[in-house]
Amino acid sequence: MQRELVEVDGLLRKVNVPAQSEAVKCLEVLREAAQQSIDSDLPIIVW
Repeated sequence: MQRELVEVDGLLRKVNVPAQSEAVKCLEVLREAAQQSIDSDLPIIVW
């Protein structure tokens, strides 16, 4: 998942999506969740 999130980040930057946009904020949350999932060896649960 982290690899895909890095790719999405690159695409958003390529098309100059503003850092304050909802898409970038969502991406940041997902990247943090992915890192915490790896660190704790637990799944990400989205509801």
